[in-house]
This record gives sequence, C-alpha cells and structure tokens, in this order.
Amino acid sequence: MFGDKVIAGLKAKGVSDIKLIALVSETSSQVIFYGRINGSVYQSNDMVERNLIDSRTVDGVYQEVAEMVRNDSQFDGSGMNVVQLDEAARSVKFEHYERKCRVFKIISDWKKGVI
Repeated sequence: MFGDKVIAGLKAKGVSDIKLIALVSETSSQVIFYGRINGSVYQSNDMVERNLIDSRTVDGVYQEVAEMVRNDSQFDGSGMNVVQLDEAARSVKFEHYERKCRVFKIISDWKKGVI
C-alpha cells in the first residue's frame, strides 16, 4: 500500500492509528498526520512539541510523503494532488484539485473525519 514504509517508520517510534493528508504540487507540499501515542491522539507537530517524537522524524515523514506523491503515477503536475491515508482502514485516497484550491477547507473537512 502507498505509504507502508512511512507507517512502518512511525510505528517503530510508537505511533499507531495513523491518519495522514498530503497536499502536493510541483513546487509545494503540506503534510499533516495524526496518530496515537500512549493511548492519546496527537497531531504531528504536537507530538514534537510534547517531546513524544523528534522533529527530524516528523520532517522526514513530510519529505518522504511529498516525494512519494510526486513519484506516483497518479501525480498531476498541473494542479494540487491531495492524498489521504488511513492506516486502520488500509485505505489511500488520491484526488486532484486546481492549483489555487482552498487548502484550508480541504484540511478542515479531512480533520472532521479524523478527530
């Protein structure tokens, strides 16, 4: 499955129930993930702030996911590629939007199903 290597790396750091969204174009990327550590669910940046996982790990996940999206056969360089990954459901959803799409709305809608 798309992202298995990333999930395995996070699981090795004690993160489970991973849900991730990546918004990737030719020139930009934004990756956010949530996961469970010690029974509580945290957003990726919050994990770093609480010293639950180191920033290099999170930055590495962000970079690796962006590269995976750009190298995927479904990648469309003319717009925004949105990939949603849900470890528990073993699902990956790959969508395309216009380059100037409403990123905040896409992330907000995704978060409603995550937390």
